[in-house]
Amino acid sequence: MSGFLFVVTVLFWGTTWIAIKFQLTDVAPEVSLVYRFAAASFIFFIWALLRGQKLRIGMINHRYLAMLGFLMFGFNYLFTYWAAGAITSGLLATIFSLAPIVNIAFDRIFFGRPIELRMLLGAALGTTGIALIFWPDFSNLSVGNDVVFSLFLCFCAIISFSLGNMVSVRNHAASLPVLTCNAYGMLYGSLFLALFAVFNGKTFTFDTSVTYVSSLAFLVLVGTVLSFVCYLTLMSLIGPSRAAYTTIFFPIVALLISTYFEDFHWTATNFAGVVMALSSSLFVIKKPQN
Repeated sequence: MSGFLFVVTVLFWGTTWIAIKFQLTDVAPEVSLVYRFAAASFIFFIWALLRGQKLRIGMINHRYLAMLGFLMFGFNYLFTYWAAGAITSGLLATIFSLAPIVNIAFDRIFFGRPIELRMLLGAALGTTGIALIFWPDFSNLSVGNDVVFSLFLCFCAIISFSLGNMVSVRNHAASLPVLTCNAYGMLYGSLFLALFAVFNGKTFTFDTSVTYVSSLAFLVLVGTVLSFVCYLTLMSLIGPSRAAYTTIFFPIVALLISTYFEDFHWTATNFAGVVMALSSSLFVIKKPQN
């Protein structure tokens, strides 16, 4: 079951990169994110009701779901979108492949789980592989204030994402259903993003073009609803450290898609990076010790 969820999560998130490009129109990124998570939240509420999952969860749990919304669906995506303004998607993918290492550290800090050397080695191997895949992005990088600040924002996004993972672990321990967590978490995230957009003077416009609407629908249904159900369920089964390894593999899926849509040309360095990234999976095959 966990293997299936891992593969599906990688495939789903790996396809979102090309869809996000079609969202870069006159609509502000914050506003597009509001549409995305508000729609996904509505779907989750309907889904939870149809499945008979409880929606009354108590004020204390609401606090943690608000934290989940702010961290995983709010700050995480805001920082990522801002960082994308000055650095390439390859650099973003490489930095985000560090997420397993951050999760391992937070898992130790917040829950006292021992750090496994094999996990650190696997994360290091995977990140090195992703860096090789996108090596031209590094070799052609012109370091300036904008790039440095964008790299800082990207690291902030990782921290926010990983902290959201820790909150999700707590929610699972409190026996909160995945659908309910996603419904409230994305509702809080969309409210935060909406307030942020209003505070920054963004106009809530909508692009009625086929590319924008279809890519938004894809991001809502596949990139958000299905992806986060699979990811958060996966995390409850194998833990946040191993689940975060999906961030190493979905850039490979994105690259395969780019080969078809954007005429990406493979080199020996790219192939070596893919082999290294895929080899890192050997470090996560072993089931976590209870």
